[in-house]
Amino acid sequence: MRDLCPHGDDLLVLAGPSMSLSGPVRVHRWVGAGSTEVAGVVRAGDLPVVLELPHGRGEDHAEGLAVLPPGAHGTEHGEQLLVVLDSPAALRLTTEHAVLADVWDLPPA
Repeated sequence: MRDLCPHGDDLLVLAGPSMSLSGPVRVHRWVGAGSTEVAGVVRAGDLPVVLELPHGRGEDHAEGLAVLPPGAHGTEHGEQLLVVLDSPAALRLTTEHAVLADVWDLPPA
């Protein structure tokens, strides 16, 4: 698990390799996580994949996420997901203290 982000009563889970490892990165939805009253095991089948994210080899590791409200990114899109990356590729470094992140359309629940 890389990060968690609340989305209504659900929880978005950023999952992928930890540390400097490269491999598949996915955003899962834990439906109803915010209203769960009982501790228990959550099975993979209960965490549908919302997005498959690209990843680099040794760079561009998705590290964090946040939901952007409709229109926040200056577009007519609905909700979007901001994904920030650890070990950014050189092309993401725009100035000495800035780095480009990714914005993805968030499919409806």
